Amino acid sequence: MKKPQNFPDDWETYYPRVVRCAYFETWNLAEAEDIAHDVWIKINQKPEGFTAGTNFRAWLFKIAYNTLLDRLRKERRMVSLVEESALECPSEAVEQVGLDQEQAECIQRALQDLPDDERRVIVLKFYEGMKQIEIARILGVANSTVTTRLKKVLEKLKLVLAPLVSVA
Repeated sequence: MKKPQNFPDDWETYYPRVVRCAYFETWNLAEAEDIAHDVWIKINQKPEGFTAGTNFRAWLFKIAYNTLLDRLRKERRMVSLVEESALECPSEAVEQVGLDQEQAECIQRALQDLPDDERRVIVLKFYEGMKQIEIARILGVANSTVTTRLKKVLEKLKLVLAPLVSVA
């Protein structure tokens, strides 16, 4: 695909990141890939929506979340879709961070159990490495709301995941 003139040079590297974010919303890889594909079609049909020199990542993820929400509304499913097969973490990802399969499944279940707004903050902050101001723009909330959600969800995860931490 030809790079639109006003996009940054690394624009195509964001595709797998959009798939990952969509996966954490749908828990279905095929559906996540479909959503990412829809996002790519949208940004290529209207590249003038992005202003060169502004934050491409925030613009792209805003489109991704809007696309995801549109799809969920259309399907009349405003709750996360969870499949049993999604509980299996890819073995290479588990090995990469030094977790055993049981620990990885526990973390994934903890993420699945979070309300959508809390999970989105965690995914954008820790999986995508975004700053709070970027997350606020993407989610359409105040920066203070992101701060509050982040603090609340980290406390919640700390309690849920405490058994994973071995005490020496």
